[in-house]
Amino acid sequence: MTITSSRHAGETRASVAEGLASWALPVRTQMTSTLRAGSGPIRRGAGFAAVGVTGLVVNLGVMWVLADPRALHVNYLVAAVLSTQLSSTWNFVLTDNLVYRGPKRLTAPRRWLGFLVMSNAVLVLRIPLLALLVSLLGLHYLFASALTLVLGYLVRFRTQERLTLVEKIS
Repeated sequence: MTITSSRHAGETRASVAEGLASWALPVRTQMTSTLRAGSGPIRRGAGFAAVGVTGLVVNLGVMWVLADPRALHVNYLVAAVLSTQLSSTWNFVLTDNLVYRGPKRLTAPRRWLGFLVMSNAVLVLRIPLLALLVSLLGLHYLFASALTLVLGYLVRFRTQERLTLVEKIS
């Protein structure tokens, strides 16, 4: 049973950063224990997917704020491009630190750039599909974007792993 009550006085002094920090610790703890449970490509695939789910939430949240008529009212295709940049950076940080923790063969900026290049290559394929799903099939832009993001995951995991994230061979 959940008990809720109204705030009786004043406004919260907590910042968005504090809210995210309080949310991030249990998520990181859970993801870390999940990632340690397996090994090899299955572990990395599960880790990449777990990070991808958080990136999906970030992507769709940013897209909603940008494209919603009651918020910023940016065209949904432009919002998809912008939200992909932010969620890709989010995904890179988590993937690089939680899924591929060992020494890397590329520097962090080069890995991040490679990650963004791959995300944007998939975005080039996602945008026409997103427009098709929204314009011709009448799907809501957030639902259609979620579908294209899941399809993008299937393309990106193996390619991303081979090009930018693989751990350094000793």
